[in-house]
Amino acid sequence: MTLNTIPGSNRAAGATINAVGPVTTLMLPVGGYGAAGFTLAAGTLSATLRPEVSFDGGDTWLPWEFDDPNTGVKMEALVVTDPNPASSWTVLPPGGTTHSRINVTSYTSGAAGCIYVLTEMSRPPRRRPFSRFVLSQGAAGTTVVAAASPGNRHKVLGIVISLANDGTWRFTGAGNLTGNIKQDGQLQPVVIGPIEIPIVETDLGAALSIVTTQAAQGVIVYLTEP
Repeated sequence: MTLNTIPGSNRAAGATINAVGPVTTLMLPVGGYGAAGFTLAAGTLSATLRPEVSFDGGDTWLPWEFDDPNTGVKMEALVVTDPNPASSWTVLPPGGTTHSRINVTSYTSGAAGCIYVLTEMSRPPRRRPFSRFVLSQGAAGTTVVAAASPGNRHKVLGIVISLANDGTWRFTGAGNLTGNIKQDGQLQPVVIGPIEIPIVETDLGAALSIVTTQAAQGVIVYLTEP
């Protein structure tokens, strides 16, 4: 893993991560470059890493996210312990970014080499792995939408739901929401989303369930990720 083989070396930087704090040599001006690649070599590092972006030339920084190029899953932070083999992630800075960098937000021990590269070409991230659940509940009660997934949260991005009569519904961990909407005296289904920002998300490692006060039918779109 060397910088010599990377075209446009002014947009590539290498470093050894062995302490907490921003890796100063990995702070790169974005310019017209649309994506970044972060490669972490095998090593003894035990730390938490996070990409950050700046909109004002590097004076202030905001946390951003890694994309796993194999799964499309987004990660706010990368927790590593003795990484092996070398692995890579994508960073897609938002519009208006002037600089991008890697910050070591916590450090325990060890070290590992890494390379951060800005490229002119970017591949659109893979579609996030959405799931769909068809709700068919014959009476008031609770239905499990998604079983607990260790290390992940279930994030509801959209729902279409129709209750058999006036009533309320809610996801576990959230407040009651009104059931059907009345229009000209007729009950109409509730439609929310789908949207990028979750309507509700479970605690880490918790199951996702829906609770209704009437029989209910509908479709729920959700995402399972850390």
